[in-house]
Amino acid sequence: MELLISGFLLAGLFFLLTGALGLLRLKDVYSRMHATTKSTTLGVAGMVLAALFSMRALGLSSGLKETLTLVFLFLTAPVGAHMIARTAYRSGIPLWKGGVIDEMKAWQDGTLDDPNQPASPADPVSPVDIDGPQEVPAQSPDSDQMPSEEEVYL
Repeated sequence: MELLISGFLLAGLFFLLTGALGLLRLKDVYSRMHATTKSTTLGVAGMVLAALFSMRALGLSSGLKETLTLVFLFLTAPVGAHMIARTAYRSGIPLWKGGVIDEMKAWQDGTLDDPNQPASPADPVSPVDIDGPQEVPAQSPDSDQMPSEEEVYL
């Protein structure tokens, strides 16, 4: 039983740390929200399952509170993240410039009939070039900083 509880705790810790790294590493609010919502939902679920099995093993709980917590978590976290992302998009918070397709814009403009279909199906053999060739930012003579990898490739 202790191995099972430890496994859930470690899995929960892994997902929570992954969400924290996603929050630090990803570029825009939408990507960050995706990483944190998915990973914290699974991380908290691991912790609650560890608590459920721990309390059940000690005879201190029937597990109803933990089960209801999990149900509430899995129902509300995705809905809340969707509402926040939709509000952010509608208020004009820009997508990361390295994003490939803005499907919501295509759907709102009427160029995409079904929001469940991709905006422009890509040929699996050739890469999609949305904006055409990108110029590498010039380095000013008084700057000793090199352009970041992100600026070079975008």
